Amino acid sequence: MKRIIRWLKHLLSLLVVVIIVLLALPFVIPPTKYIPDLQQLLSERLQEPVSIADVSITLLPIPALVLHNVRIGTLPLATVDTLRAHIDLRTLRDPVKVLPHIDLDGLTLRQEALKKIPLWFQPGNQATIDIKMVRLYHSYLVIKKRTLGPVNAEIHLTPQGDLNNATITSLDRALSIAVKPESKQRYRIAVKARQWQPPYGTRLRFDELNASLLANAG
Repeated sequence: MKRIIRWLKHLLSLLVVVIIVLLALPFVIPPTKYIPDLQQLLSERLQEPVSIADVSITLLPIPALVLHNVRIGTLPLATVDTLRAHIDLRTLRDPVKVLPHIDLDGLTLRQEALKKIPLWFQPGNQATIDIKMVRLYHSYLVIKKRTLGPVNAEIHLTPQGDLNNATITSLDRALSIAVKPESKQRYRIAVKARQWQPPYGTRLRFDELNASLLANAG
């Protein structure tokens, strides 16, 4: 019994040392040093110029790389206030690193970016990152001179980078849209609404709405 207690004490001491080292790393190696490399990596991956204002690292509750004020494209096509890429540390030595989820807070997306999104998520022939889920908070879509939102969304991806399913909800939860692919080019869209009024001052108001439709890509 004494041997077990001694072993547990050594293990606890080792864990404390590991935590201290992890907490000190961002101060020893400033994350901002990697901004040029991250910008180049993302620009090559998205085939669009990418700029990042700042980078930080969080360790709790889940280790994550945090990008601040991200701009994609020259218009830009998209801007993100904060992007958090959560990392599964168990896969760091594996050929494919797993990101359980990426959180985007304050996303503004232009209409011109919609057709590019499927290409952005495709992993390519030699995938090194497996993104399981993308979560959007306080996001907007700009169509011509009109802005739709804010909405939250949860997007689940397959290991091949294709859409598995997605759910989009208004902040007041009055509107919910679920998207599920039925084939490569066909999607089932389910719309549910309660006490919902379409944007831009329309007089139409839905006490309750349930609709389902099929849409073809492109």
